[in-house]
Formats: sequence, structure tokens, C-alpha cells
Amino acid sequence: MTFLNPHALWALPLAITPWLTFLTPPRNLPRVPFAALRLLSGRRERKRRSRRRVVQAVVQTMIIIALALLWASPQSAPKSSEPPAAATPALKSGDELTVLIIDASDKTRAGDRSLAEYLELALDSEGEASNVDLVSYLEFTTQSISPARYDVVLLADLTLPTKRDLDALQTYLKGSQSAVIVWSGAQPDTKAWREAILSTFNRNVEFATINYADATNQRYAPRQETKAEELFKATFPDFASSQIDALPIATATICYGPDATVVLRDVEHKAPIFTLIAPNLYWFAAATDPNVGALVAVPAFPALVENVTLFPARYNAIQQVPPETGFNFAVVLWTILGLGVILEALGKYQFALKNACDPTGTARSAAEVCEGSGFS
Repeated sequence: MTFLNPHALWALPLAITPWLTFLTPPRNLPRVPFAALRLLSGRRERKRRSRRRVVQAVVQTMIIIALALLWASPQSAPKSSEPPAAATPALKSGDELTVLIIDASDKTRAGDRSLAEYLELALDSEGEASNVDLVSYLEFTTQSISPARYDVVLLADLTLPTKRDLDALQTYLKGSQSAVIVWSGAQPDTKAWREAILSTFNRNVEFATINYADATNQRYAPRQETKAEELFKATFPDFASSQIDALPIATATICYGPDATVVLRDVEHKAPIFTLIAPNLYWFAAATDPNVGALVAVPAFPALVENVTLFPARYNAIQQVPPETGFNFAVVLWTILGLGVILEALGKYQFALKNACDPTGTARSAAEVCEGSGFS
């Protein structure tokens, strides 16, 4: 068992304080024989008071120990230093996946590469990969191209989603373990995407186009790092020096919200770049348009595209691994604390009730006191 706040264990010696009341100084005064005092300090009564003091000291000791251990935040087992990638399948490169890239862009100038073409170039740098297919959005909607033949579908630069297309993607995602990665373009319709995701997948997410030159955007992403982020960092080659979490982008259309899981965020602005929207449905916020940044100029851009493409399979493998069930010490400690407080309160109440209803009292008679307290 390990503790997140081990300094709190210094409070454990305070558990001896309830027992210090037993260290009474020796009496030098002679005893005075008095009938009423002898009655109150008889052998049976003294034993009863001694037992009550011992029980009270035990209960107070339990409360102090439970509070100190809860403050120290016990953990059932130390966090493994082994990266999450150890539980992932042996997916080493994009050659082991079949990828379909759908080009939904509207190129205005001939000769300019679209986002989909940049993605294909990153996955097929030598131009010989047979596992990467690039089709236009028109071909995808009019021809019999089955996404089920592919492990990953990259939907690139779709500005305005239609319900028909999203219904087809939903049917595809339900019928397979494949993933769809929506790689946003330069100017997607954020309102249309939000309504489409809400109506089709019933997921509460928000889309916003942010300018990285503005103030920080920490409100868009949770402060605590997610398991998906840990996995992406662990499986990305040389993540620390690649600066993938500090991409040279001016604007990006991010996806965030209560139903969104952050996979990659900007280290400075904390804005999510790569997000899991729904099971096997992902959103990548940065486009390759030179007007919104220099994403393609990043030396690790091919590695970024490859690892983004591989991530759904790796994450699914992690999700299928049963979690390690450890003993929950916090529940036990809270139970001990609660029982201790209840016992302490009952002891105080019983003592007060006994004193109030004691027939030897001189202030009021037993019948008056007990009748007034409702215990007649």
C-alpha cells in the first residue's frame, strides 16, 4: 500500500492522546467517608465507568487513525512504471491497417494538395502502399464503396455534414470494430456538426473555432490527464522531443464537452486537438491549410498521421483489458470513521440521558426529568 500524501502519517501519533487521560496523578488527600459518595463510587459503578472510558478511548483512537490515513490518501498498489503500451496489440506501423481516406474538400486552385492528399502522402510516403485508398466524397456517396473493408476511415475536410452520411457512419460503427476519424478542415460548420453529432449519436459535445493568438483556452479541456492521453504519449515515438503537443497552428476547430474524451491537447493553451467523440468516432482539430498554420511543416507530421490512425485500435485493446481490482482502503477507512462518530455520539447521548434521569439528582425528581425528556 502506498500513500499519495505520506507526510500526513505524522498525525498518527496523535492516536495516543485519548489514553493520556488515564495517567492521573496520585492522590495525597485522605478519603472522607460519606454515604452518598460511597454509593456513587461503589465497586460496580467504578468498573462500569472504567469500561466506558476504555471504550471511549478506543473509539476516539479509531477516529484519529482513520482521519490520518484518509488524509494520507492510501492506494492499494503503486502505479506501474510500465507504460500503457505494454497492454496494446503488436501494431507497429500503418502497414498493418487498411485505411480509407475520403476527400470532402472543395479545392479552389489547381495544384494545391487537399487535406486528404496530405494524409495519404503521410501514410504512403513511398507511393507503394496498397492498404491506403483515397476516394472523393462524391465517389463515396454515389458508388458502392463499403467502409467495412477498412480498419480506419479518415473523413477529411467535411464542412457541412448531412444526416444521411452520418446515419451511414453510425450504421458502420455499430456493425464493426473499425473507427472513423473526422479530420476537420479550415472552416467546418461548428453548429451543424454539433447538431449532427447530438441527433445521430446522442453525444453532448461542442465545437468551436479558436484563435491560438488569443488568451488561454483552458476551459475547453479537463485539467486531469485522461487515460487516452497517457496511452497516446506512451505509444508515440519520442513524444517529449517531437513537440506534437505544441503544433504550429494559428486556428483550429476543436471538439470538447462532457461526452468528449481528450486524446491530445495543446500543452500551452490546454485546447484539445485530438478527441474521442463517441465509441470509435474521433475528431482531429488541426487542418493542413497553410492559412491556418504550418502543420505540414512539422517534421513529425507523418508520424502524427500514422499514430492518429493507429490510436483507435490501441485504445480499443486497452479498453478490452479487464482493470486490476485492488482493495479499496478508502471505503474501509470511511466506514470506520462513520462508525466511530456514531458510537461516540451514542455514548455522549447515553451519558447525558443517564445523568438527566438519575433518581439521585437534587435539581428535579426522576419522574419530572424523564417525563420532560420523553423517556417516561
